[in-house]
Amino acid sequence: MRRMSVEPGRVWAVVALANLLAAGCTPAPIYRDEPRAAAATSLRSPVQGRRAVRASASRAAGTGASSVSSQSAGSSSRPAAAGSVDTSRAYQIGLASYYGEEGQITASGAAISAERPTAAHRLLPLGTIIRVTNLENGRWVDVEVNDRGPFAEDRIVDVSRAAAERLGILGEGTAQVMIEIIQAAD
Repeated sequence: MRRMSVEPGRVWAVVALANLLAAGCTPAPIYRDEPRAAAATSLRSPVQGRRAVRASASRAAGTGASSVSSQSAGSSSRPAAAGSVDTSRAYQIGLASYYGEEGQITASGAAISAERPTAAHRLLPLGTIIRVTNLENGRWVDVEVNDRGPFAEDRIVDVSRAAAERLGILGEGTAQVMIEIIQAAD
C-alpha cells in the first residue's frame, strides 16, 4: 500500500473551513438587550451560567436574588389583549412549537407526559423555570426546562402538549412567543 502524505497546513485549513461552515448553520437566538445576551454567553460555565440566570431572573422580577419567584411550573394566566404584551423583560423572543411524543425520555431523564407543562431549550440549564408568553393572544404558562431542543432552525423553544394547550397553539402548531426566566436551576 502506498501512503499519502498530507501537509499539516492543508489539514488545518480544511478543519478551519469545516468549522466556519458549521458555525454558519447554527441559528443565533434573538436577545432583547445586552444583559440578557451576556447571560446567554456566560452559560458556557455551569457555575457562571447559574449566576447569570439568577441575576436575569432577579431583574425580571424586579427584586433581589434572594426573592426570586418560587412559582411552580405549570402556572398560567388568562389571555391579555392581543398586542398588549409588555416585552421589556423578555429573555428571548421567537417562534415556539410543541412536541407530544408521550413516554420518550428527555435530557433530564424524565419521561414526556401529556399533562406536565415542560419545555426544551438549547441553552438554559435543565431545571430552569421559564414563562412562555404567546405574543399573539397574551396567554402564558410557566414551564420547567427539562430537555434540549428545538432542532428546527427557526424555533427558540419547544413546549409540551399541556403547555401548548394553555398557550393556545395546538391548532396552529407554532406561535411567536416571549421567554422570561422565572427561577434559575438549582
